[in-house]
Amino acid sequence: MKKKFILILLVVLILYAQMAVPVNAAGLPDKWEAPSGLILTDASISNEEFMLKLTYNKGAGLSEYLSLKIADQLAKYGYSCGKAVIQVDWTADSTEDGWKYHENWDVIKHGEGSHGSTNWEYYSIGLRPQTTDNLTILRLAHEDDWRWKDPVQGIERFLEGKTYSFKNGYGRIAHFIDLTKHTVYVRARFVTMLQDAQYNQTYMFSDWSDIVAIGKDADRLPKRPESLETPVLSNLHITDEIMNGAPVAAFNLSNPQQVKDASTYAISQGERCIVVSEVSVNNGPWIEVGLVNSDVKDGVYKAPLFKAAPELQKASSYELIPDSLKGADMTQPITREEFAEIAVKLYELYTGKKGQAGNVRFTDTSNPEILKAANMGMVLGVGDNKFAPKQLVTREQMATILLRALKVLKPAADFSITGVSMFADDKNISAWAKDGVYYSSKAGIIKGVGSNQFDPKDNSTREAAIIACTRAYEYFKSNVQATGAADINQVLIGKWSLNTPDGTYFYQFKEDKTLEVSKENDSTGGHLTFMYELEGNQLTVYYYSTTEFAVNGSSITEPEYSNKQVYQQCKVQVVDNDTLLMDDVRIVRVK
Repeated sequence: MKKKFILILLVVLILYAQMAVPVNAAGLPDKWEAPSGLILTDASISNEEFMLKLTYNKGAGLSEYLSLKIADQLAKYGYSCGKAVIQVDWTADSTEDGWKYHENWDVIKHGEGSHGSTNWEYYSIGLRPQTTDNLTILRLAHEDDWRWKDPVQGIERFLEGKTYSFKNGYGRIAHFIDLTKHTVYVRARFVTMLQDAQYNQTYMFSDWSDIVAIGKDADRLPKRPESLETPVLSNLHITDEIMNGAPVAAFNLSNPQQVKDASTYAISQGERCIVVSEVSVNNGPWIEVGLVNSDVKDGVYKAPLFKAAPELQKASSYELIPDSLKGADMTQPITREEFAEIAVKLYELYTGKKGQAGNVRFTDTSNPEILKAANMGMVLGVGDNKFAPKQLVTREQMATILLRALKVLKPAADFSITGVSMFADDKNISAWAKDGVYYSSKAGIIKGVGSNQFDPKDNSTREAAIIACTRAYEYFKSNVQATGAADINQVLIGKWSLNTPDGTYFYQFKEDKTLEVSKENDSTGGHLTFMYELEGNQLTVYYYSTTEFAVNGSSITEPEYSNKQVYQQCKVQVVDNDTLLMDDVRIVRVK
């Protein structure tokens, strides 16, 4: 079995008899277990933006409670969860004072001392059921952003004398905390707002976690574990559940603390620690099966004992099935989050390169696979800086997302739909989806549902999405020949735009080999000027202007072009005359 993750926890099961599992009818505890295994890492985008990443573990009780549906929470515990967050408190250089805690935190209330949507004193993020999770904190704003300068809500007042400044690639003065001279301390706790059947509300807290630090006086970062301790299994049995036409095994699993600490380490490094299983029935051969739950939390795990359809088996051999879907019911509708994860798997399989999250951010998800897919232009948000990860995907949406992903994989391929026969229900296919639907049909990647119908508004299943990506991979590997790409030098000249969470940036490539970079609605009205060279598809950008800026209080002048100091290098791919890929970042021509 090829292992894609640095940490794998192997669970082996032997099924002989059917056993009963008692139902846990205990009520909620007096308080949740505090966040544990905290790791604080520097997640800054080099020379662009400072930020830290906090990785942590939840206790088994809170994870189990959050995994239940509202009706099941009420039935089992008498309270449903109206809101569940992790609150993150921080200070710099001293734990004796400077903590941002305010009494309003105790009621998840907006107002003085609360986070609202902008106040840097308070970070909170909605909790998910999995044991190990992470969030980004201390994402420093640039000089002209009111979130930096505002005397009441800006972060500058907390970091006076602790940052250094310089001009970033977007021409803004960026602020970085100098972690060689200063230390950031962080603590966290869980808060849930619970309500009974009559909607009476109460709050339930955990204690504050142990303090974790990064910077000058922090302890050394934890090391990657060399091995994992053995988990404890109990109550192995065959359930009454049927999934994909076959029975489901279940068992209780308890993971040692060392495994949970290893999970926080893996997540902090952008990887994962998961549970996989092998099953032997009546002393038969050991067969790897997927788990409905592949997290490292304690509790009941389920292993569907089904034999996948041939195309799903092929997808598994290609490692196109993400961990979140291993062992899942493939007949269920697929979500935007799940499809994004499959799209990243397809990219990594086809290109042999790891996807990069870049600087794309959404307010309703921190799933790194979604961020990778968005950074590469495979998926888009739904507006208001949201992604809607749990929203279901229709068949026409699946075709559109897949076409967008394929253009990232093979930008110079022929994606025309000329001469393709229309489906009988063409009038039901949205105008924006027709390119994706008919290209997928032309390539045999997504087929109709019979009687020359496509059924565009029906939800796609997980199985259909995985099979479509499997067919796309095989089609591109064997059938698609890249057409002659237009000369990059000719296409590059002109003005291009890039949309980012921070605004829209413009890149003007000129025939005299200068590049001007500016931002839409920039109050300063200014721009940066660079020089560029293009050799083949390798673009090299050099410093050119002589603008002064400050680093640690000293005035420094940017080097002249004659010094040929490289600012940035990337590979350029022509998607079409109006679309370029710069190291997988998509920019479009301004018309």
